Amino acid sequence: MSLFGKRQAQATLPLSQRWRQVYDAGELVLERFSQAELDCVALGPASVPERERGPALQSVGPLLARLAAAPGDPTSVAQEIGQGVAMLADAAARLEKRGFIRPGLPGPTNGALADELGAVAVDPANPAAVREVTLIGDLALVTRMKSQPCWVAEAFSSPEPARPVPGETAWQLVGRMYAAHRPSAVLVEAPSAPGSDPLPFTALWQPDAARLVGRWLGVDPAETADPERRAYLPPGGPVPSAEAASSFTSVNFLRVVHPVGQQVVIRSLITAAAPGRHWLLEGEQAERAVPVSIDQMAPRIDELVTPPPAG
Repeated sequence: MSLFGKRQAQATLPLSQRWRQVYDAGELVLERFSQAELDCVALGPASVPERERGPALQSVGPLLARLAAAPGDPTSVAQEIGQGVAMLADAAARLEKRGFIRPGLPGPTNGALADELGAVAVDPANPAAVREVTLIGDLALVTRMKSQPCWVAEAFSSPEPARPVPGETAWQLVGRMYAAHRPSAVLVEAPSAPGSDPLPFTALWQPDAARLVGRWLGVDPAETADPERRAYLPPGGPVPSAEAASSFTSVNFLRVVHPVGQQVVIRSLITAAAPGRHWLLEGEQAERAVPVSIDQMAPRIDELVTPPPAG
């Protein structure tokens, strides 16, 4: 399943080569991992070199949370893992067999980008413990991007776009986007059915990421390719959303989280769309509809993903 193109192979290539494939293709569907395979490994806070990491959100995955909660010896995590210990141990063994992890930490790297990442994983030979491992290829890419993104975007849509008060809708998740400080790329996560394993992640280079954000906000890709359609401004001024809602074919919500020291900044934008028309929905309940062109919407989207000032 691909957002834009066809599935690519060679999922255990060194990270720098995998990133090169993303750059060349613009979009790359990654190897699929089960939830247990994602949960049985944990990236340490210093595993990604600072030159690549930059300011980052520090996500605490299930295994890292259990290690932090473990009393005494941090390698003894049987109680924290509980009944899932065998499942995680089996998952770690599968990852090693598939070539995505190997025992021991990676050596130093001299390249512009790290080829492999150090981590810990549940030990298949002793499921009550963890061991140091090296993450390789797509597993390294996914774990790194989800663990230390420089920002995370979540996109939602309304199942009732013509609802008179858009802000009262029950939002449905469309996807998440995890951005890297370096290289200039993102990881896209599509929602899966409750209780099922994650769908394959997709890595995108920034221009393709920008197009996907536009799609999440109701912009037809064909509109962005046509200067006249990009510049078209629907007639009239701001109106109550209830007056315009009958023409809405989609209502979309984008939320972006940035790190600021030990805190976070959350920015958001709500839009509505109809064929050839776009609005920004403003107010606490998105009760005010402001007609905009795509060209006018673009800087608002840029503001969402621009890092906030430090301090």
